[in-house]
Amino acid sequence: MAAWWIVFLAFDIALMGAVFYILVFRKNRSRPAAHPVTAKAPAVKDPAPSILMELKEELVSVRKTAADLEKKRIELDAFDRGLRERYIRLDEMLKKAAESAKDTEVIREGRASEDTYRKAVKMLRMGHHVEDVVKNLGILNGEAELISAINDYRQ
Repeated sequence: MAAWWIVFLAFDIALMGAVFYILVFRKNRSRPAAHPVTAKAPAVKDPAPSILMELKEELVSVRKTAADLEKKRIELDAFDRGLRERYIRLDEMLKKAAESAKDTEVIREGRASEDTYRKAVKMLRMGHHVEDVVKNLGILNGEAELISAINDYRQ
């Protein structure tokens, strides 16, 4: 275990030495070299006008981007309005479809009850009792008696 600590310590020292060397090397490279012949410092150009021009160019670019974004926002708003209108139309269509389905179900139930009553009439004509009709078709006792009375009246 102690051998690992020594390896890690040596690695850390080597790493710190490399970082120190890079910092010193970059610090010396970033300084302009002084001319040994002349004692005057080289003339430095004023960076303010070039920075000002860069800032103006960047400002123009930002304004152009803002205008493009505003156009995209307007397009998205129009697209959003279109989607909302489609959503409203689809919602209305779904409501109409649900109402139509309910109407169809009512018609089917009506036909099913007609079929049940026709079956009851057939069973009564075949001689079945009212209790048999009630048990087999699942209709009420009063309904079966009424169908029987109407059937007897017609004959």
